Amino acid sequence: MIEEHNEDSLFAEQSVIGGLLLLTDPESSLMIKTMAMLKKASFYKMYHKQIFTAIKTLFNNGDMIDILTIESQCKKQGVDDQGLFIYLADITRNTPSAGNIIAYAKMVKEYSIERFAKTKLQDLIINFQDRSEGDVYQRLGILETMINEISNMGLRNETGGLKHVSESLGVWLDNIDQMLEDGFDKNAFSTGIESLDDVLGIKKMRRGSLVAVGARPKMGKSAFMSLIANHFALDLKEAVAIFSMEMPSVEIAERALSNRTMVDPSRFYSVNISDENAARRDSAFKELMSSNMYVEDTPALKLAHIQKESRRLRKEHGSIGLICVDYLTLMEAEKADRNDLAYGMITKGLKNLAKELNCVVLMLTQLSRGLETRPDKRPLPSDSRDTGQIEQDVDLWIGLYKDSVYNEDCQDRGLTEVIVRLNRHGGVGTGFVDMREGFHVPLSTVEGAKMIIKREAIKMESKTTEVVPFKRNK
Repeated sequence: MIEEHNEDSLFAEQSVIGGLLLLTDPESSLMIKTMAMLKKASFYKMYHKQIFTAIKTLFNNGDMIDILTIESQCKKQGVDDQGLFIYLADITRNTPSAGNIIAYAKMVKEYSIERFAKTKLQDLIINFQDRSEGDVYQRLGILETMINEISNMGLRNETGGLKHVSESLGVWLDNIDQMLEDGFDKNAFSTGIESLDDVLGIKKMRRGSLVAVGARPKMGKSAFMSLIANHFALDLKEAVAIFSMEMPSVEIAERALSNRTMVDPSRFYSVNISDENAARRDSAFKELMSSNMYVEDTPALKLAHIQKESRRLRKEHGSIGLICVDYLTLMEAEKADRNDLAYGMITKGLKNLAKELNCVVLMLTQLSRGLETRPDKRPLPSDSRDTGQIEQDVDLWIGLYKDSVYNEDCQDRGLTEVIVRLNRHGGVGTGFVDMREGFHVPLSTVEGAKMIIKREAIKMESKTTEVVPFKRNK
């Protein structure tokens, strides 16, 4: 295939090879980063593929890299070209500096992605026209899969199949460099809840993660989801998709407004709304209007529909930060022998969607009433109703607990414990939010702990002040 950027591509490839020759030392940090970024398939010209393979062998062996060692290694690989020495000498002489090698390596990587996309698009047209691949709807499904493969390659430079660990190390190094340069990790999302972020640790909520939020009724699952969705859409400026099978979209919008304004939504309906609350409402209204938050409230959605709409949103915006599903057992499951197997297929599908779109999928789940028979009613992952698959599939499992639901005398009626029970990327522990007039207010760890200590002190005091029947000493 003739490439439009052929000349620039070849210059970038020559500059990478020349830069590696100038560096010579396999322990050089620039060489380590370059070798981690590129692979044989990154190069367009076969000659350069062979030279890079030789360099990588020398690098992996810890050998010095120069024209003589490369020429010797190429001969071992079956490349016996009399002009190789002169070619390498010319490349080295024409490379201005090894200091720009990372920029050249990025150019080689980008040209490689372009070639991959063009090849796949050509295959796509051929396959779509082949009626032996199925009816038009089946072929559209194949087309969608291939487009997603192209998109993933473009966004993350990833393709399927086995790959050497050096490629993953290259991605890891890119992430570290990006963190040091920008001061934040683009793959780590804060939640907007200080105490929860403290528990999650430095990696926070990771792209590609499936997050389950489990609770019994009246614990504020939907309010918690709204708080997280608002943070992603309004503070982090990420595209957010909310699929609600329980709450109408108008109520979700109202909850988003009340969360953002911290105003009781009932006050929005008053003709005597204060100037301050009206100003808050108008400001939040403008924020939400200009955000990338999208809502669907169709009941009993299928996994395939959520996948299709999420992919469409990612295509429109280039990336997507958060997908919310409220909630798991209201989805329409495929036929299976048992409910747990049917919903297990959904959790697996949502986990794959998180990886495919490189986003967070937050899934609400109703917990079994069996937990209410325990003395400590704080939820566990094993309390998930209708599917035992959740524990295996999720990267992060959060349980919500309000003591006031079970104890009428509880003083802090709105205090909600956000309990991280399972976290594949960080710590476990408890964060806190406070339910106030239908919306959640984030609390710090200190604020939440003080409220818990005060609550327990009141409980102990009430026990010690109980009237004890008088007993006469014998």
